[in-house]
Amino acid sequence: MEIWIIMSIIAMLVNVSKVFYVKLKCAQIDSWILVFYARLFPALILGGTLFWVDYKIINPLKFWSTTVVTSLLTILASILYLNSLKKGYLSVVVPIQSAIPLFMVACTAALYQEVPHLISFGFILVIVASISVTLVLTQVNQAQENRSVKQLGFTILESIIAAMLFGISTVLDRVAIASVTHGALVYSAYWHIITTIILFPIIFLKSAPPNFPPNFPQHFLLSFYMRY
Repeated sequence: MEIWIIMSIIAMLVNVSKVFYVKLKCAQIDSWILVFYARLFPALILGGTLFWVDYKIINPLKFWSTTVVTSLLTILASILYLNSLKKGYLSVVVPIQSAIPLFMVACTAALYQEVPHLISFGFILVIVASISVTLVLTQVNQAQENRSVKQLGFTILESIIAAMLFGISTVLDRVAIASVTHGALVYSAYWHIITTIILFPIIFLKSAPPNFPPNFPQHFLLSFYMRY
């Protein structure tokens, strides 16, 4: 068995573990905080490796603009996906993410005029059919309140939008990676760093106390670090 197949299987198992952990252990944790720390630690590790890599940004404008855009897209997608995981049914929310390749194909066709072959298009239709069957077979208890039914529909919408954003950002990753040497490593490092920088003010404001004491800086920093 080739190494990439093994790595793909490991990645899938890790993703499944992540989904169950979020559902079981992180339901009460703010999604913004989850995303922030999920980006912070890789940013520190990958950012440190850049000091040991001799890389060159070939097209700075394309690289930085694409990295900022993908950072914003994936932040929004991650928040929506986490919210749908915590509030919705895993049997519905998770299969919807298999639509990511569908949005990738649409984005690739628009940006690069790359249209899939007939066989590939057939497999795309299988993905769409699978998602449709999953949604149709999902039955909601008739005794539930209308609010619960609406909430289920909202979580489905969140997961679909997240899949769309993930699909678009994955195609844009290709643009950034091609704009720098050692593309995958360098882009991943700066993507995590920029995402962390974008999220930090949000987390900072979320930790702010409603009434500022006279010696505000000391109390504010202390409350921030004590909380997180």
